[in-house]
Amino acid sequence: MSSDGAVQDGFGDVTLRARRTLVGQGGGPSFALIGYMTLPTSQDHLGAEEVEGGLIGTSAFALSVHISATLTAGAGSVNGDHGGQKADFYGGANVGCSFTERFGAYVEVFADKTNGMEAAAVFQTGATYLLTPTTQLDAGVELGITDAADDRRLFLGWSQRF
Repeated sequence: MSSDGAVQDGFGDVTLRARRTLVGQGGGPSFALIGYMTLPTSQDHLGAEEVEGGLIGTSAFALSVHISATLTAGAGSVNGDHGGQKADFYGGANVGCSFTERFGAYVEVFADKTNGMEAAAVFQTGATYLLTPTTQLDAGVELGITDAADDRRLFLGWSQRF
């Protein structure tokens, strides 16, 4: 639900990502770069009007045997309200817990600032399930912290390592 009380639902965009781990492939603290491209597949103006993309830097490290932390920062190009592209900067912090070898959960705070717009901040929580050693499913809820963020959003995800 938006701040004006309007409710909108439908299918969102598809985002493709490619990750390259630079440090920590065999365990321990890690650092990776992730390039991404968002394809405008949404319905009813729920997403991008044109292709968007960017680059993310992410670092992960263990806090204990079952608890890990991830820090992320990125920059990209997004569609502007009146056409053209705008610079977008964002970052977040995540704490995850593995309950079994396959099942885990996490909490995250994330903020996004696009040039010319108010910063949007959200809180996310969700669950992950490792279907195979290279396939992970996730689901969760995102709750808006600032007025510029959506009030709430449910999401499903699928990650495939090649």
